[in-house]
Amino acid sequence: MTVFTVVLLVFLNTVRMMASTTSRIYGSTTVATEGRTALDLLSRQLDFASAANLPVQVGQNWYLEFESDDVKAGTDPFCTQWRYQPSTDVLQYRTWSTVTLAASGWNTVARTMVNDPSSQPPFVLLGSDAGFTVMRVTADLRLQSPAGSTVQSQGQFTLRNSLDAPVPTTSTVCTQLGRP
Repeated sequence: MTVFTVVLLVFLNTVRMMASTTSRIYGSTTVATEGRTALDLLSRQLDFASAANLPVQVGQNWYLEFESDDVKAGTDPFCTQWRYQPSTDVLQYRTWSTVTLAASGWNTVARTMVNDPSSQPPFVLLGSDAGFTVMRVTADLRLQSPAGSTVQSQGQFTLRNSLDAPVPTTSTVCTQLGRP
């Protein structure tokens, strides 16, 4: 009976450790997928961008705005605004027509961001230079799993239609609706 009890305790402890490990791995995988999904969406949106503002921090929030005028016939050029809110760990974006100025609601793309707003900006705009004739945006997203581990997702994206873009400032384009 004693041997059976010891074997049962060892078995139960092994099952508990396996469940804990599986939970940690699932959490890290989920967070990594969230980061890749956010970067993929940002990449697809920036592919058609023709101009962008320098990313700006307003209070604790970070904003990145860019304009896309390479659209289907019969549709308006539009603006996209990304927002990182450190107080809620949320990364969101919204879009609006530059003609009607009717904004979409905020679409949440990440819920576990933990970038330090003062030392880890989520976005950086790189202007054109000798090596690149168009602007680029670098993204550095740091997401935290439920177990507390940090997963970093990074990428650099080209604004393919920005060859003739104005020199970026914090309010070059897409400031019609402001930064809430």
